[in-house]
Amino acid sequence: MLNYIRNHWQKGILIAVIVCLLFSGACTGLKEKTSNKDKSSGSKTGDASSKPVEAVVDSNDLFSVGEREVDLFWQTVEPVATSISYGQEADSLKIVKRKGKTNNHYLRIKNLKPKTTYYYKINGAGGSGLKEFTTLAEPGGKYLFSFAVCTDIHLSNTKLDQFGAFYKESYGIFNRLVDEVKKEKVDFFVVKGDISHGTVPGDYQTFSQATSKLDCNTYVVPGNHDKEQATWGLFFNGFSPSSSSYFSIDHKKWHFVFMDSPTIEKDNGYFGPEQLSWLEQDLKANSKRPTMIFMHHLVHKSVIREGERFFVGNSDEFLKLIDPYPVVAVHSGHAHINNVSNSGDTDFIVTGAVINYPIQYNVYHVYEKGYVQVSHRISSYIDQSEISREAIKSVYSVRLGTEPALVSKLVEGNLSDRSFVRSIK
Repeated sequence: MLNYIRNHWQKGILIAVIVCLLFSGACTGLKEKTSNKDKSSGSKTGDASSKPVEAVVDSNDLFSVGEREVDLFWQTVEPVATSISYGQEADSLKIVKRKGKTNNHYLRIKNLKPKTTYYYKINGAGGSGLKEFTTLAEPGGKYLFSFAVCTDIHLSNTKLDQFGAFYKESYGIFNRLVDEVKKEKVDFFVVKGDISHGTVPGDYQTFSQATSKLDCNTYVVPGNHDKEQATWGLFFNGFSPSSSSYFSIDHKKWHFVFMDSPTIEKDNGYFGPEQLSWLEQDLKANSKRPTMIFMHHLVHKSVIREGERFFVGNSDEFLKLIDPYPVVAVHSGHAHINNVSNSGDTDFIVTGAVINYPIQYNVYHVYEKGYVQVSHRISSYIDQSEISREAIKSVYSVRLGTEPALVSKLVEGNLSDRSFVRSIK
């Protein structure tokens, strides 16, 4: 009898010890989960039920940084939620995130302070430590207005996709771009050519229907693909205040000029004597206003190596003509890359395309004493954009005269090609 009691007593002690150990482990686990909460927001910075996956993007996850906003892009090996913790204090971060899980993450944070350093951390990506960025300063003077710019839409609902260009989805991409531009509440919208891939009337009808949704004017310049048919002028004259393919407008103390650079006879661009004479008279009449000029072809030879077809044939004559006047920027498309170069007080801005990687548009914030450029990728087409990134390597390596592995970096440009601030005299 005593042995029976002794044996059951020992088993009871053993069970009690096991229960205590299990309870202690549960309490420890509860403390660890509680410590994972973000102190500033009261929400978890990670998913405690799954192991964080390794981020595969390099440290250049800043796509653009404006004076009051930032656009970030990163990739993960496995689909996870898109989430960032950020703030002005490294130990007090708040979370911003998007619904759903993906491998390609694109997030835009707004309402930031100019010339301010922010700390941020990518959530759900193993090895992602605390990073920082500093917003741009305002260029000076009173904020006046904003406008949006895109180029190389290449609308075509019949052509097969090739070389990373999403022709079959071009209508959907452009309609989504218009939706995003509408949310920007800009004063006007500029398209720098190649609206249609083959001067097809139906493409221009689609373009007109889409841009009619905007609460602002749309201004266009023709691209080389827009002049493949003799009827090209019927559309462009309708989008011009003067019924001409080249014209100018004034807007809140600034002057904007829209040029017709392509020709039907030549692959490269060219400004005829009549257009240059008009330009000189226009610039003289507005010599006190800061001026921007828009065209399809390039006039500053710094990146493209394939041939003369990317440039205005009489670039030297054009540059000499504008030199005495306050032309602060010359905007071009055509090359499907992001690149900014300077000559004197003039920026030469080449913008990435809508039809292929990075599938983007630019927004300009204009002040009395300068302007800010910020670039945005079309958020709903990030996956397609990454497919395009790989597909363009072969053809663009020839165009840019570089190794295929370096193509995407040259096409997207540096951070300073996508976002910058300029002050003017």
